[in-house]
Formats: sequence, structure tokens, C-alpha cells
Amino acid sequence: PVVNFQAYDNNTAIEHLAKFSNIFKDLSRYRQEVIKQVTLEGLPAMRPLFIEYEEDKEAYKQCYEYLFGTDLLVA
Repeated sequence: PVVNFQAYDNNTAIEHLAKFSNIFKDLSRYRQEVIKQVTLEGLPAMRPLFIEYEEDKEAYKQCYEYLFGTDLLVA
């Protein structure tokens, strides 16, 4: 398409795509563990902070952050 941005038309975009593709690949084992935990324990893969930090009142106020699994903070 002429009007839609194509990642392969821009070197900077290609570099970003490569970087984040590698991050995605590097997290493969972690994603598998998260899905295993979802299956066995019934916890969501993407979870609000208060699920892991019930006693922390600030965790209940966070609207723009979440955990992916127990160890990866997305903010």
C-alpha cells in the first residue's frame, strides 16, 4: 500500500523491528512458564499489581502498569 507505513521502507523501523523481535524471542521460555502457571493456577497472564502485592495500597492505584507473569513489569 502506498499510504500505509511499511517497516521495510525505513531503516530505523527495521532496526526497531529487529530489536523487539529479538526481545520477543528471548522471552519465549518465560512466556511458556507464564502460560503453564495460567493453566495450573488459574492466574491471568496479564495481572494487576495488586494480585502479587496485596498488602501494598499503592498497587491498587496503578492504572497504567501491570505484571506479565510474576516477574515482568509492563509500564
